Amino acid sequence: MKRNAAVRGLGGASGAIRRAVGAAFLGGLVGWAAFSPAGEPPAAGFRSGTAPVALIELYTSEGCSSCPRADAWLSRLKGSPRLWSAFVPVAFHVDYWNSPAWRDPWSQAAFAERQKRISAAWTPSRVYTPAMAAHGREWGNWASLQEPPPLGGDVGVLAVRPLGARRWSAAFVPRGAATDALRLHAACLGFDLSSSVTGGENAGRTLSHDFVVLGYEGLPLSAAGGRWSAEFAEPAAATGTTARALAVWVEREGRPIQATGGWLEDRKGGP
Repeated sequence: MKRNAAVRGLGGASGAIRRAVGAAFLGGLVGWAAFSPAGEPPAAGFRSGTAPVALIELYTSEGCSSCPRADAWLSRLKGSPRLWSAFVPVAFHVDYWNSPAWRDPWSQAAFAERQKRISAAWTPSRVYTPAMAAHGREWGNWASLQEPPPLGGDVGVLAVRPLGARRWSAAFVPRGAATDALRLHAACLGFDLSSSVTGGENAGRTLSHDFVVLGYEGLPLSAAGGRWSAEFAEPAAATGTTARALAVWVEREGRPIQATGGWLEDRKGGP
């Protein structure tokens, strides 16, 4: 059941110059991602290719009878060899199905606000569950596919590496000069989560979930020498949960550009 709730190129430069500059930027980022500043062995982290990695967002709720089917579809992506390299799934549990007597334990008001913001660009604009978005666009035929199709194009590389104490450093080198402000988003994800539902349309059922967003943060990226970068703290997971994966993506004007992510091996990562 559904419920409504409330690159650019371098100006004036030749194609050869643009390609040379882009190659230099990307080459520098590869080195940044692979080695520590002191030349130590490679550090753990995540890195996209130059083709866009699709950010797959599911807006769901344990109070919605149509949502378990979408949750199960997302869970199957754990076994895909294309996971993290071609698509990064995240499940935002919204709060507008909650009632004074019962609430979805994974829901946050911020997730519903994000859904309202991105769905404002859809035609028609609407807020409902389960709703799937692929790289910011409403994706209605997800149920007919085994997994998300690849995205075409060449947008640049996003690399993320750990700094210690659950802090991370991210750098994005776009293909061409990005003049608009860019923002970095990070989400810590939980897997094999379940709860006994006592309210809403699924009352009496025990539901299981994967790719659940347990914590979520956004911050601006700073530009220097053609590279956009930021340091950030890993979003805090909800009390009593453990994040097993991290999803990171870059947005321009609220639309995803590039994404990356992976298992947090020190926290029993992997399906």
